[in-house]
Amino acid sequence: MGKKSRKILNFIITTVICLSVAFCVTGCGGETENKVSMDPEALANYILNNVQFDADMQQVRNDSIGTFVELPEDRTGYMFLGDGSHSDGFGVFTFSSNGDAKTAEKSIKSYLKEVEDSFSRYIPEEADKVKNHSFVIRNGADLIYVISKDENAEDLVKKFLNGEVVQETSAPEETPDTEDPAEEPADEDEPEDEDEPADEPVDETEEEDETSTDIDLSKYPTIETKSKLKYNGYVGMIGKSAYEIFDYVDSAAENYAKVV
Repeated sequence: MGKKSRKILNFIITTVICLSVAFCVTGCGGETENKVSMDPEALANYILNNVQFDADMQQVRNDSIGTFVELPEDRTGYMFLGDGSHSDGFGVFTFSSNGDAKTAEKSIKSYLKEVEDSFSRYIPEEADKVKNHSFVIRNGADLIYVISKDENAEDLVKKFLNGEVVQETSAPEETPDTEDPAEEPADEDEPEDEDEPADEPVDETEEEDETSTDIDLSKYPTIETKSKLKYNGYVGMIGKSAYEIFDYVDSAAENYAKVV
C-alpha cells in the first residue's frame, strides 16, 4: 500500500472515531448533566423570590397537577399558577429517569400550547406572553418551565442549575428574648387603673355570615359534556369554553351574573 493510500485510510479511521465520540456525547441522552444535583424545593423558592411575575403565584396541590398536565407519576416537584387573568406560572420537576423527563417535556410543551390557545380567545396579550416569553429546560431527569415576561428568568434558572447560585439554607431558629438588665422592673404593687373600662361582652347571637349557609346548586344550570375539565388559575376550561371559578355568596354571584 502506497503512502497516499495509507494517508487516506488513516483519515477515514480518524473521521470514524471522531464521529463515534461525538455520537456518544450528543446522541446518547441529548443533554448535558447538571453541575449540581437539583433540589426542586430550593429552585422553586429561588424562582419565587427572584423571577418577576405579573400575578401572585399560587401552588397547585401535588394531587391536582394531573388536572393541568399529564406527567409520569414517579416524580418530585412543584407547580405554580397565577390567577385566571394572567398566564404566568412555572413548574420544577425531577423524575426517576431521563426517559420520563423526555416524556414530561412533550406534555409540558403541549400544555403551554393549550394555555396559549385558551388565552388567545379572551386575553391576547397573555397568549403572547406564553408564546414569546416562556421556556422549557430539560437537564437529565430534571425539567423546568417558566411563563414570565422577566427577561432574566431563563438566565437565573440556568445559573442555579450550573451551581452559580448559593442555595439558601433554612433560616436559623430565633433565640428567645432575654430580659434587658438596664430596663427597670415593673412595679408589681402598682394598682390597676380603676377607670379602665371592662371588656365588652361578646354578642353570641350575631347573625351568621352568609358564606356559612348552604348554597342551593339546583338553580344553576348543569354542564353536560364529554370533554375533560381543566383548570387555568381561576378559570375552568371545558372543551373550547371557559368558566370562571368563583366562591362568592349567592347574592354576590347573582349581582355579578347581571353585570356580565
